[in-house]
Amino acid sequence: MADDKVLSIVEHEKGFVEAFRDGMEYAEGARDSWQTAAMHLTALRDQKAHEKYDTPWTLFCEQRLGLSQDWASRLTRAHKVLADLTKEGEAPAAVSERATRLLANVDPKKRKKVLKEAQKQAEARGDEEVKPRDIAAAVQRNPPEPPEDGTKDALTIGMEAEHGLKELQKQIQGIRKTIETLCEQPIGVFLNEQALNADLKSAWESLKFSLPHAICPYCGGDKCQSCKRQGWVPKPIWSNAPEESRDAVRVRSK
Repeated sequence: MADDKVLSIVEHEKGFVEAFRDGMEYAEGARDSWQTAAMHLTALRDQKAHEKYDTPWTLFCEQRLGLSQDWASRLTRAHKVLADLTKEGEAPAAVSERATRLLANVDPKKRKKVLKEAQKQAEARGDEEVKPRDIAAAVQRNPPEPPEDGTKDALTIGMEAEHGLKELQKQIQGIRKTIETLCEQPIGVFLNEQALNADLKSAWESLKFSLPHAICPYCGGDKCQSCKRQGWVPKPIWSNAPEESRDAVRVRSK
């Protein structure tokens, strides 16, 4: 339980720790509790509550709230998205936390349109709450695109820096051809071409699956532990992410 100094910052009769717990447990009938938790967390951050403990914000979240840096960032980011949409009169009456996080990954210019389409889909299904699948379906109809204002997103930056990996791939291909030639000569009579090629293939594929493939589906490019603070992820990580999260981010062109 936090002390009175911190509780006075949020000025709410319910302690923020309990709010977080309710939100994380998704108690039945308390679908808005995650929004309350996110609201508290945002207020604590904005009021610099961590300074009262003379500790960095990330440690405050971990030690006082039991929230990882990534999770705290996702909550405050999701809260901002809903707050901005609410100001514009676009926020639905109910939206799940996961759906809001997906919406946070959508281009701000497209959020209104995506949210409206997702809300219509939920209503057609007879559901009062917008779910991740609703956001994902709407995003598929409005696919992510590279920024148009001249800025570079994390995927573009990653792809521009991938030449080192691709150069190694070319070198491996050259080594394979050299081995093939040597095996046809007396000096290569004892070379195990099959084993060497298997090792080289493994190395080549390791490089291939380290190349930038998509904006991180977990943070939308904000940089988290899943993308190792890069904002982009290689194909294996993208492939293992939830389908609705994959659909909400930009993937490199084939």
